[in-house]
Amino acid sequence: MPANAINVGPLLTPGVQGAFQMTFQRETEALVRRMDPMMQLGVPSSGRYEIYAAAKSAPHASRWRPGNKASYKGFGSFQWTTENLDWEVGSYIDEDDAEDDRLGLAVSRAQDSASALAELPFRVFSQIISSATNPDLLPTIPTAPDGQALFATSSTFWSNGYRYGISTGNILTGSGVGSAAVVLDDFFSGVQRFGEFLDTELLPLHNLDRLNAAGFDVMFPVTHVKLFTDAFKAAQQVIVVQNVAGTENVAATPIDNTIRTGGINVTLHANPLISGNDWYIFARGARVKPVYEQMRSAASYSQFDRTNSRQNMEERLISWHWKGRSGFGCNMPEGALMVNN
Repeated sequence: MPANAINVGPLLTPGVQGAFQMTFQRETEALVRRMDPMMQLGVPSSGRYEIYAAAKSAPHASRWRPGNKASYKGFGSFQWTTENLDWEVGSYIDEDDAEDDRLGLAVSRAQDSASALAELPFRVFSQIISSATNPDLLPTIPTAPDGQALFATSSTFWSNGYRYGISTGNILTGSGVGSAAVVLDDFFSGVQRFGEFLDTELLPLHNLDRLNAAGFDVMFPVTHVKLFTDAFKAAQQVIVVQNVAGTENVAATPIDNTIRTGGINVTLHANPLISGNDWYIFARGARVKPVYEQMRSAASYSQFDRTNSRQNMEERLISWHWKGRSGFGCNMPEGALMVNN
């Protein structure tokens, strides 16, 4: 065993109280539920890797001219591969320490490590959208089926060379994060961009009314939580009118928040794992989710002690180990947009 056993010294003190033993306990159920609109979870897998395939847009109708033969037009298809990776987490404790732990907290907290596997989708999702390097997670950031990053401007799938037929693809140049009004303006520019997306036949991809009715998820760095709350949740915004010298407020004019008056449902997600000023819009009404988890083996659990491990018997240890196998990949991101600041 390595030397990093659980430190239970503070838990052995006579008279120690457990009123605050919930400190640092992980909560994962709400986190998993929150990811569902943006990430397809638990796609079944039966091998070391899976090959997925999809078709490009079918031909659209065009006018038939008298005297001409019937016209036929084909359409392309594509495939991509997602590999399953092994994930693990383990803890161990001296058996005497476990026996003398007055709160019974060390054992329960060690078993809390199981939630680390449940947190993986959120951590990997954050890694993918921010294209971050993390040696503990994915060794490389997966590309979308068109061979480009999740957020990109170009793609060979479209005859004009632009992803979704637009020169800036699913990347929107933002106006910064200087005010709630700027963020709100960029959000509606993003909604408009979804409406401008074209299929591979260069005709409209989305029904914008359907996207608006389904609503949107907005993910942003947690450092901007007040800014985004002001932009999307406030009942009103106020424009303060000052005198010419700018030394005295002479009026305050309220303006409607378009999110509320327009009836668009927006869920905010403050993400502590991403940084900077870029943020992301996800359309719930899109036909596919941009990121998915591929499940080969659900989390399994093993406990080792003196009864089933000679090493643990000799070293007087109790250990717990969780493992699972899953992969993560990107679909075509028709419902994902990065606001690039």
